[in-house]
Amino acid sequence: MVTDMFDFNLLLRQPNFGYKKFKDSYYIGEIDLEKNVRTGMGVCVYENSRLYEGFWNDDKRQGKGFERFSNGN
Repeated sequence: MVTDMFDFNLLLRQPNFGYKKFKDSYYIGEIDLEKNVRTGMGVCVYENSRLYEGFWNDDKRQGKGFERFSNGN
């Protein structure tokens, strides 16, 4: 975790906590288990070292979030 938007240790204990692998990234966080989509709090790490930490709904970013680009910005 880069920010303190949410407590990752608490997130780990959620019943819908999961891991999803994509072609160029991976996601760890809450997943809608019926639809198998990112929904809730989570972190997505991309191959190019970009990172997004925040909230998701139906596999799309939604609401507050933090993004760190590969150049550190």
